[in-house]
Amino acid sequence: SKYDIELVNADKVFPSIDSKLESGMEIQIIRSFPVKIYNGQEHFDFYTTAYKVEDILKEADITINHLDMVYPKISENIKADRKIEIIRVEKKFVNDEGIIPYCSFGKRTDSLKAGK
Repeated sequence: SKYDIELVNADKVFPSIDSKLESGMEIQIIRSFPVKIYNGQEHFDFYTTAYKVEDILKEADITINHLDMVYPKISENIKADRKIEIIRVEKKFVNDEGIIPYCSFGKRTDSLKAGK
């Protein structure tokens, strides 16, 4: 093309890229930016035009469970650092029976009564 405008898949174009061009038509391009997402043990770069953490995670198809912790908070907008960290939390109840070793010891002191 005359202007050599390159688009990334996550960039948004209005009207759509498939629209018929007309003389004097205004085309708006919203450029995507990378967000580093740390999801438990994995991390990756994700390109988006959204700024709200919740919207970015929806676009990335990441589900947050009710015990999981998200930084910045899910309701916040991404700031200059452009990083989202998800700490996955599991709650488990463990019933384990066994002998717990212990030791006792004596120490002389004048601050307690005899036998204490």
